[in-house]
Amino acid sequence: MAQVRMPNAPDFYQLWKPYLKKWGVKLTEQEFLDFGFTAEKENQELIKLAQELKAKELKLFILSNNFKERTAYYNKKFSFLKELFDKVYYSWQTGFVKPSPGAYRILLSENNLKPEECIYFDDSENNVKIANSLGIKSFVFENEEQIRQILKNNQVI
Repeated sequence: MAQVRMPNAPDFYQLWKPYLKKWGVKLTEQEFLDFGFTAEKENQELIKLAQELKAKELKLFILSNNFKERTAYYNKKFSFLKELFDKVYYSWQTGFVKPSPGAYRILLSENNLKPEECIYFDDSENNVKIANSLGIKSFVFENEEQIRQILKNNQVI
């Protein structure tokens, strides 16, 4: 099983600091984090879809390969995540990195979910293959329209 650094691991910046020095890159920790995170934008169409699904009392989860500093940024900038999703699973907290089957199993187990009752979208074909192998209906994410069509085809909406 693939493991990632756990919550007591060194900060992300500290892990990169020797490489930045070697490459002659002079950035403060905040500059380094800002550089890596400022491209993150909200997708209004997906937010609207998540709101519609939540209104139908469907369970919504995020399974994300991310580190502590980025998740802190997400929680601050995208506060709606806590409102729309039942839980967000970050790899640095669970100890499992997708495509490890453990990443999917912990989400299923903690929420008493059956794989065949779930629909999963990911931008990585490899992650989708692993989820499918576990019995989860899984699809490579393209756009909001594609998600709506798949949900309609599976009688979710």
